[in-house]
Amino acid sequence: MNVAYVVHRFAEDEGTGRYTVELVRRVAPRHRVTLYAAEIAADVPPGVTVVKVPAVMTRAYTAILSFPAAFRLVRRAHDLVHAQGWVTSRADVVTAHIVLAAWRAAAQRAGVRSAAGERVLGGFVAGRERELLRRARAVIAPSRGAAEDIARFAGRREGVQVIPHGFRGWQKGQSGRVAGWQEARKKLG
Repeated sequence: MNVAYVVHRFAEDEGTGRYTVELVRRVAPRHRVTLYAAEIAADVPPGVTVVKVPAVMTRAYTAILSFPAAFRLVRRAHDLVHAQGWVTSRADVVTAHIVLAAWRAAAQRAGVRSAAGERVLGGFVAGRERELLRRARAVIAPSRGAAEDIARFAGRREGVQVIPHGFRGWQKGQSGRVAGWQEARKKLG
């Protein structure tokens, strides 16, 4: 199978990128894999085709807004395209690491004043994300809460699978939670 993974940044030091690193490492030995990313900051497994996406990565919203159009310029044909959030308008599988509309609603309820880019452009991006989540053949949510957000804000319940991202430390035989997690959960809701 010819599988494409699409992510802003392929890296081990942040969530979405780390998730994609792990997927590519596991899938590449069994399938033909193409990795689309604007930045590569992790080792790419042998045999994986890398396509640099010419997105503008200088600020959060320039990256978010420029990436889908830049991806469209370099996109090739694949049997399956797995997008990490709104990085394209068409994907077979989408992992919804967050649901922007839910994040925006929570920030508003908490009285958080977002950055100017988010205030001006967030609604537009949330709408594009909603449409992508509705059109994809399958959606991966990292938690039941994210799946509920997808149902509430994208109107989709069917074809949504909860697959927790996990925590790297547990892979090394550690047990329990990261210190301070309960306090952080209380603060973050």
